[in-house]
Amino acid sequence: MIELPDAIDPYLIPGTNVLRNLVGATTVADLEAAENDLVSVRALELMENPPKAQGTLEQLQWIHHQLFQDVYD
Repeated sequence: MIELPDAIDPYLIPGTNVLRNLVGATTVADLEAAENDLVSVRALELMENPPKAQGTLEQLQWIHHQLFQDVYD
């Protein structure tokens, strides 16, 4: 049987199960707390000035970026 090396996930902080992030969180709990606060503010901004619905993948990607831009690269 061939033994495969552990795969390196480029989205995680090495040696953890925590996503790479812009807030410096090194635990899942800290990242969840920061994400909750920062994304909530961005969601309020979108609700105050919602984009006209286009129903496109590009618009969905734009909304995702708007929501998570403070947390993830």
